[in-house]
Amino acid sequence: MSISSGYTKKAPIGAFFVFVFWLLCPAAIVVACDGLGSTVEGESAGTEEWVQLAYVYDGDTLRLKDGRKIRLLGVNTPELGWPSRHASPRSAQPLSGEAKQAVKDFLAGSKDIRLVYDRERKDRYRRTLAHVYRRDGRNLERYLLALGLAFHIVIPPNLSLAKCLAAAENQARQKNLGVWAESYWQPLLSTRLPVLPNRTAAQQTGFRRIEGRVMSVSSSTRPKTIVNTVWLELEGAIAIRVSVADQQHFITSDNKQYDWMQLLHKRIQVSGWLVNRRAFKGYKTQDRYRPFMVSLRTPFALHILPDD
Repeated sequence: MSISSGYTKKAPIGAFFVFVFWLLCPAAIVVACDGLGSTVEGESAGTEEWVQLAYVYDGDTLRLKDGRKIRLLGVNTPELGWPSRHASPRSAQPLSGEAKQAVKDFLAGSKDIRLVYDRERKDRYRRTLAHVYRRDGRNLERYLLALGLAFHIVIPPNLSLAKCLAAAENQARQKNLGVWAESYWQPLLSTRLPVLPNRTAAQQTGFRRIEGRVMSVSSSTRPKTIVNTVWLELEGAIAIRVSVADQQHFITSDNKQYDWMQLLHKRIQVSGWLVNRRAFKGYKTQDRYRPFMVSLRTPFALHILPDD
């Protein structure tokens, strides 16, 4: 009763999930990773347009000549630094410059680019969310993943290219390209994060890959509900959260809800945004809750590792 994200055995991972998004979506979504022939069907989907590029901000953000800011779907690239005069200066992450240059090279000479939308059009920063294609049909997100200059991310409800983008990422992982060879981007061990606040902990938040052993599995108490938020507490200071809404994506091959207790005492790797819960209003250092948290959104972000 397992599901798998399609990673091959050459990757440094043991067993994996498989997702069944296609059974869960209200209508089929068909979008090609590369190629001009693609359609997106269903609620708030099915639209594409040709636009003109004005500027490349970084590896996953563009600006159009009409002023819109575009956030690429399906990828997260290393962050460029912020200048020292900024209120919260930040050093550039390894390979951020290479990711930006790769986008510029890929789109060089393109008078216009094609945007293909998924179900959700805007993110919380009001950026337009889209897949980006050149006129020859090649997809920008797949290109970045194949070079190892981006991580594959899946944020519901935008699921259309999840499977083929995961395959592109896996190819780069097998070849040890880009982020897969860079020491900075290796998984952060859950036992290495400090329990007490310090500068190092603050610097380690943001998009990360977390690795650790599941020490407890629990769920939030919500009266009169069948499904509750799931919490996987790892060794050290990190908890993994699976919301009620996101649990619909963790359906087994025989169409049953995943049994999270199967992960107890297993070593797992999770990718997502690491949040310092101490910044939340009302959090107290003496609370029994883990001070760091990652939200697990889809099976693509969860890998079950072999035991040592």
